[in-house]
Amino acid sequence: VAAALIADGIDGKPVALADVFSPSRLALSSDWIMEQATATANLAQRVLPASSIVAAELGNGAGTVGKIDGQHTAICRDSAGCEHRLSPICPHMGGVVQWNHAEQTWDCPLHGGRFAANGTRIYGPPESDLENI
Repeated sequence: VAAALIADGIDGKPVALADVFSPSRLALSSDWIMEQATATANLAQRVLPASSIVAAELGNGAGTVGKIDGQHTAICRDSAGCEHRLSPICPHMGGVVQWNHAEQTWDCPLHGGRFAANGTRIYGPPESDLENI
């Protein structure tokens, strides 16, 4: 569509839908502002310091992201009871991973990257594993 609009503009033809694709078409509405505020709040909840975690309280198959000794950590205890401490930051685009209890994986909400409990890359755009802490 963009190529056709640009070609028409170059040829001096009237550009259909020019007003629809004009950069000035966007007006700040209260709905748009609320959507951006919600997105910003959701991002802040992932980025701001999390509560402290007590590793001993994690049961087998559980995982969470929080602070251990003041450091942001993704920690889980796999089904065999082995504890894994990882960086909670996805190496692809910096998303904060979340524990997927059903699959026993760390999942990145940004682009669907998935990591095993020990941080090994399973699927998605990330090309490397989560870093061990």
